[in-house]
Amino acid sequence: MLRIFFAILFIFCANTLSAQKSQTLRSVVTQGDTLPQVFLREVVVQAKTRSRKWYDRYNRRNTRLEYNVRKVYPYALLAAAYNKVKPDLEKAGEYVGGAPFVNDFYKGEPISNGFRKE
Repeated sequence: MLRIFFAILFIFCANTLSAQKSQTLRSVVTQGDTLPQVFLREVVVQAKTRSRKWYDRYNRRNTRLEYNVRKVYPYALLAAAYNKVKPDLEKAGEYVGGAPFVNDFYKGEPISNGFRKE
């Protein structure tokens, strides 16, 4: 009786135990390659909810950024204008900055005019 029970159990389980399950997929042949074609179901994407604290911090950060940009923007315009004029001034031999301007306050190189080499 026990042998018959195990034989019947083996027959029923043998159908479910297989190394590979046969599954057919639709395929499309493109430039000699066979590619599987799988249709995906539609997914709804929802926005992440954020707290009031996050929005307050975000607004505070952007307000500060806007303040800083408004403060610096006129200087950026001046720098852009200076960069346009600088090559013409260099050709004319005018002072364009970046090196000491020789006048009453600047007497020359410090090493040759009073400072010692060490």
